[in-house]
Amino acid sequence: MKNHFPPLRLFWVASALFGFAASIIPAVGQTTINPDHVTFYSEPNFKGNALTIEAGATVENLDRMQRDGSRPWTYAISSVQVVGSAKALVYSAAGFQGDRMEVTRSISDLYGERRSAGATWDRSIASISVVGPTRVVVAPPPPPP
Repeated sequence: MKNHFPPLRLFWVASALFGFAASIIPAVGQTTINPDHVTFYSEPNFKGNALTIEAGATVENLDRMQRDGSRPWTYAISSVQVVGSAKALVYSAAGFQGDRMEVTRSISDLYGERRSAGATWDRSIASISVVGPTRVVVAPPPPPP
């Protein structure tokens, strides 16, 4: 099933109401996304529902993120596409706990990625942190007096 929704963008939010560090907010009127991001897919080979997380955002508990049919993203990820200089740290438990894997390249099928006790990373991700290069904005020097 192809996702026909416009890209969604993750922003840092101080949200006591929801109690998590990142929220999905539709990019209203926006067609670009940070060039450093990671997209997670519910099916192998970058298919199915898609969740894009920009560098600098975290999701402490994927139970709070909804995909089609109001189903949570926890334990639903089967492939990962890394774009730009982003990398993802994925965890097998909420709260950045459990087994940890650093994803620096696209992976078309997480079934081939092993974690502890012989398990695989297919449908094993419960929390995510995406990091990327630090962006520096340089202002021109002030004009001479």
